Amino acid sequence: MVFLTWGILIVLAGVNILFSRQPKTGRNRLEIITLYLLAVNVGIGGLLGFYGHVFMADEVARSIGWATGSGFQFEIGIANLAIGILGLLCIWLRGNFWLAAAINSLVFGLGAAFGHLRDIAIHQNLAVNNAGPILWVADIFNPLLLITLVLILRRLDKTS
Repeated sequence: MVFLTWGILIVLAGVNILFSRQPKTGRNRLEIITLYLLAVNVGIGGLLGFYGHVFMADEVARSIGWATGSGFQFEIGIANLAIGILGLLCIWLRGNFWLAAAINSLVFGLGAAFGHLRDIAIHQNLAVNNAGPILWVADIFNPLLLITLVLILRRLDKTS
């Protein structure tokens, strides 16, 4: 799923940049890429996380190396739903809302990464959705990239 959302993001952002009526400035391109990172990776990614943890809980638990049947699956699913909604709302809400959504993504992602790394260290859990792309791309790279882009946009807006 991690690479699917990146594929969607690249295609949609590329099409938007190519056909945008806005001036083709670096700042405008950066804004489009950041928007799609928020809407697709955070928004759609959050909704997919919600769906998986709530409606496919046992399958997802096994793919992470967790015990099945835990009520925490539902709770993590609801957290993913909230994150997904924040990401999608970034389509319409800008400015500080983007910063808040990026901070939420960063805190959740790095917190989840810590949990995965702890599980690797303590239980040698190398399940694909504990030690694979979910950890390195979704939980670490995406949130760090997102907060960086949002902060760059904020700085560009202050200097113009």
